[in-house]
Amino acid sequence: MTDIWDAYARVYDAVRVLSPYSEMMDYVSSRIGPAPCRILDYGCGTGNLLERIPCGSVVCCVDDSSVMLSRTAKKASAGPLSTRFDGVVILSAREFWASQETDFDVVTAVNVLYALPAPRVWLQDISARLKPGGRIVVVNPHDESTMFPILKQSLRDQGVTHHLRALPKLLPLWLVNMVIQGERWRGRYSFVAAEEIIRDMEQCGFELISARRCYSGTCVCVEGLRL
Repeated sequence: MTDIWDAYARVYDAVRVLSPYSEMMDYVSSRIGPAPCRILDYGCGTGNLLERIPCGSVVCCVDDSSVMLSRTAKKASAGPLSTRFDGVVILSAREFWASQETDFDVVTAVNVLYALPAPRVWLQDISARLKPGGRIVVVNPHDESTMFPILKQSLRDQGVTHHLRALPKLLPLWLVNMVIQGERWRGRYSFVAAEEIIRDMEQCGFELISARRCYSGTCVCVEGLRL
């Protein structure tokens, strides 16, 4: 199904038009904190978290989609981001698991857990890549998630004209999201309740720090500490 994510990569940055997306990414970055650290952004997409990661950090960006990674690489090498970090490593998921990249201070996984074939196994494996006391920040759509609340809030925040101008970009984004929703209803993807994510994290050696709704209430953000 990487073809879905390659198609998504080509339209994904239209999501930056939507105010709830910026709010969500700002919240995730606030959980990283202001100090430089070693960060794994798993399921990095097109690299939109990069501009919010503390200066001087070492960042490892991982994704299954080569098109997503090419867009991340382009952002990381352009403008202010090209000198923002002490290092940026960009890897496919297969390359990452075969690598020696480890000892991370923070792992972020923004809207990726639902697409993994075995989320609990991923949590177990990723805990081994975190330092003791390291933190994980997971954002995942909850079991009743749709895009309508996101659009409703963004219209309220920014007005109709803003969205009409962006409509040529937003429509392809919406269509790919409908495909993803269809796969969800077929049982391929795991849009689950917060309680299930928390339970899995605790069973995989994490202590819960916080859990809250984000992205206009369509997602849950769960933060844990590796014991």
